[in-house]
Amino acid sequence: MKTLRVLSTMLLAALSAFGQAAPTAFPDGATELAGDALTERLAGNTFDVTLANGDTWRLEYRRNGYYFVNASGGFNGSGRWKVDGSRLCSETPRNASCNDVRLAGDRLYLKRDSGEVIALRAR
Repeated sequence: MKTLRVLSTMLLAALSAFGQAAPTAFPDGATELAGDALTERLAGNTFDVTLANGDTWRLEYRRNGYYFVNASGGFNGSGRWKVDGSRLCSETPRNASCNDVRLAGDRLYLKRDSGEVIALRAR
């Protein structure tokens, strides 16, 4: 019984090491981009995103105000996007949301509705 408890504890510790908490803060030194500067970074560009749980997204922001998302779990969607100050706003038939965006180095970071901060890696 004691051996089983020790093995269970070791397994739990090993599995915990693999689980990463989703980052909820922007990187140190990240700055706001507003209006035209943020629009210019997004419009006409495609980004790859990896979530803390390992899922991946492909985000494409068209200059005409439409965006497309392809997720590794099989979800595909589209909607309209716009910039409001330093926030990226997106709208689908089911949902509307605005999210804070920051720039660190040459990479954009977005805070999701869940609080997770994700890096947008330009293709």
